[in-house]
Amino acid sequence: MNFINLPATGYRPRSFGEEDYSGGPAQGLCIVEVKGEKMTATYKSVTLEEYMYPDKLPVFEDEKYPLWFRNKWELPANKSFVNGNFVNGLKGWGRRYIYQEDEAPANICEVRTPESEGFPALYLKTQKRGFHTPGQDRLPQDVNRVFQAIELQPGEEPVLRFEYMLDGQNCDFSGFNGLYIWVEGFRRSTRLINLLYFANKAWINLGTTYSRSAGAQPLFFSLDNHAGQWHDVQLSIRADFETNPKGFRYFSPEPDRLVVSAGIWNINDGRKQPFAAYLKNFNISYQTGSASRINGKAMESMPEERKWWRGKYIPSRNVAGEHHYHVEGWNELKY
Repeated sequence: MNFINLPATGYRPRSFGEEDYSGGPAQGLCIVEVKGEKMTATYKSVTLEEYMYPDKLPVFEDEKYPLWFRNKWELPANKSFVNGNFVNGLKGWGRRYIYQEDEAPANICEVRTPESEGFPALYLKTQKRGFHTPGQDRLPQDVNRVFQAIELQPGEEPVLRFEYMLDGQNCDFSGFNGLYIWVEGFRRSTRLINLLYFANKAWINLGTTYSRSAGAQPLFFSLDNHAGQWHDVQLSIRADFETNPKGFRYFSPEPDRLVVSAGIWNINDGRKQPFAAYLKNFNISYQTGSASRINGKAMESMPEERKWWRGKYIPSRNVAGEHHYHVEGWNELKY
């Protein structure tokens, strides 16, 4: 079955990240004509422009975008990571859909072999979209990510291990951006655990307003910011969760699955502010009484000065219409 998932009428036919045909508001209608097995779709704006959609649409791949029709707690879960070393590309890893620009895409999610390395790794890069105007894209952007669901062994303490290397040539460490590892623990449909680990800046709304899952106070931890070297990470889910200020315990109640996401976020405003990283060797094991470590050193909480949210420095709010942002003192804001 062919279908088009249409956005709200306030959006343009090409509304994410690159210049559209007319450059102005383009509210209108989509006219769909079906004759036998043939379908045509035409976007007609209120100012009489007409844009034809392609005759053939990409085949939807449920395995590639499993959250399109599911919640996170409904993801197929395995007892261990599938293709945690990325030797089979992105097989086994889900992704969020990202609109890809025709040229110079702002988001890259692919498997590469780093220079002087003999093994593949996931490569994630994000920067500000090239064409920027109110209504064209959200601020900030965080959907450049991959994820898997892991079925947990009852009564055991899970330990997540992986390696990452920041791509220093494509990291603006002074910008509002960063690498994140997001670990969510569910028991059936209830989210019990919400742990976020960031290199560079932490966007705190990722685990709350933009998480699409209710429940579980987010806890923030700091990853090493040194570029050009592999960092060996061990995350003790129980130990980190039990740092919560409310005194909740890991086994009361106990999650039955983890959803592990690895991604890059960017403010999508001001200068490009890119951030990029390689990741590899994701593994889940069980170990009683372990602690979270990076390169053998104890994990640290994210300091307050490295946390960011829209409106932290200058008050801003949404204005009705095409997602304009009203910011007081915008001329004084510098990146």
